[in-house]
Amino acid sequence: MLVCWKGGSSPIHNHAGSDCLMTILRGVIREIKYHTPNTKHNIEKLDIKQIMELHEGEVHLINDRGYLFEHDDV
Repeated sequence: MLVCWKGGSSPIHNHAGSDCLMTILRGVIREIKYHTPNTKHNIEKLDIKQIMELHEGEVHLINDRGYLFEHDDV
């Protein structure tokens, strides 16, 4: 699967218990990792766990156990 966008971002999402492996072919992607809320009512106040930048040539494994993700270009 190839996903690319310029000036866009993904919605906040999980990977339904699956792992995701991605390689940055060109540019830089920022990943924002959120703690999964305890209830559905808590979705408006997501707590950020980590923000990281993924650079061209890097390989990154996403394991969503307990986290939600958002990606955008930098």
